[in-house]
Amino acid sequence: VGFGAVIRRGSWLKAGTVVQEHAIVGHAGFFTRRRPGRALRVIHAGGVEAGEAAEIGAFAVVFRAIHPAMTRIGARASIGTRVIVSHGCELGEAVSIAGGATLSGYVRVGPGAWIGPNAAVADRLSIGAGARVAIGATLVRSIPEGAVYAGLFARPHAAMRRISRALAR
Repeated sequence: VGFGAVIRRGSWLKAGTVVQEHAIVGHAGFFTRRRPGRALRVIHAGGVEAGEAAEIGAFAVVFRAIHPAMTRIGARASIGTRVIVSHGCELGEAVSIAGGATLSGYVRVGPGAWIGPNAAVADRLSIGAGARVAIGATLVRSIPEGAVYAGLFARPHAAMRRISRALAR
């Protein structure tokens, strides 16, 4: 566990897990429900579970789940610098999330998937095993196993190349 890192209650780190400098694991987050005339803060009662040999990069924030459930990080998963993994996400084994990416709540990422730097993934989506989300992509729909998506809003990579070529002409 690196200097300045914070491991909050309800967090379980398995053998070989690395938490780099100033990362926060098990952060309560800030989530509200609107009611007429007021906003109610939702208590995060869940936790975080990191599998064996997972790595959480410097300044990353992994939120604990809202309900009595877990945000799960698979074995050998790699979460880069300044990544945000929101409440209730589940990352499969050997998932790699590059620096600056943001996963909204309850995202499911299959084993071996890669999410590029500064990509944004909307809540409750699934990213299939071995899929790739390109640098800076904004993903607003689930993607299948082995797919490569790019762009704002993310589309199949081949479609984005066609669009880019058409715009260049």
